[in-house]
Amino acid sequence: MESSVISCSSLSPSEFSNNSILSITSSTVESILGLHHLISFIPMSGEVTNLPFVDTSQLVDKALTILLTPNLVRKNKKTSNLEQLKIGLEEFQSEQKENLSEIVYLSQNDQKREFETNMCAAARWMSCSDQIRQYDDDMKISLLQAVWFVWGRFERIWMTAKMRSKKLCGKKQFVISQEALIDYDRMDSDISCWSNHTFEEMKFFFVPRELYYDDVIWELMEVQPDDVELTFIMSSLCFQLTDWWYFQHVQCVIF
Repeated sequence: MESSVISCSSLSPSEFSNNSILSITSSTVESILGLHHLISFIPMSGEVTNLPFVDTSQLVDKALTILLTPNLVRKNKKTSNLEQLKIGLEEFQSEQKENLSEIVYLSQNDQKREFETNMCAAARWMSCSDQIRQYDDDMKISLLQAVWFVWGRFERIWMTAKMRSKKLCGKKQFVISQEALIDYDRMDSDISCWSNHTFEEMKFFFVPRELYYDDVIWELMEVQPDDVELTFIMSSLCFQLTDWWYFQHVQCVIF
């Protein structure tokens, strides 16, 4: 699709100022159609009164309890925040089972358990950092809200890469939890909590290997970062994105 870049050579200073944002903004499906792309997840026929949703209030309460309770990292020498976060990641991944069962059908309960695991694990990981523990509670909560899903998905991506490298799961399998995996070709899922489409219908918008970022898994298998490098990548994904949208000083956690 062609960009909507505006030529600025013939614009006056005031016109340039008014159009400076538009001049670097590309056209999108949303801007052309006037519709948000997420509307595709909910068929809009007539008046929609029963929108799908997931009640995560209890999961959030549990994660916040972990985040707001200091987690003292055992250490024999002074360590950087990056090393502290590395230790937190290692502790979580040390609980990974190697003999995994396959989940053929992901129920709503399976997905809520994944949410809970990701929220709580991200909260515990963040609380390993001396820097983060110094933030006020509102800041910690905002950080957790911003990073938990990205953290949880990337942690599983990395674990899948490690398990594939060890020949403990197949090339088309994803380690969805510490006890189970899914197979892209055999899986089905109950997605009624966030869409009125069926899982088969949603495959017109994405396929499982895209949903679980399979290309990234293969890249990590090729690069084979160590735990410090992996923690740096994870922290960069979480905190630089968070810094861009919310805060101006979060980068000091890792840099």
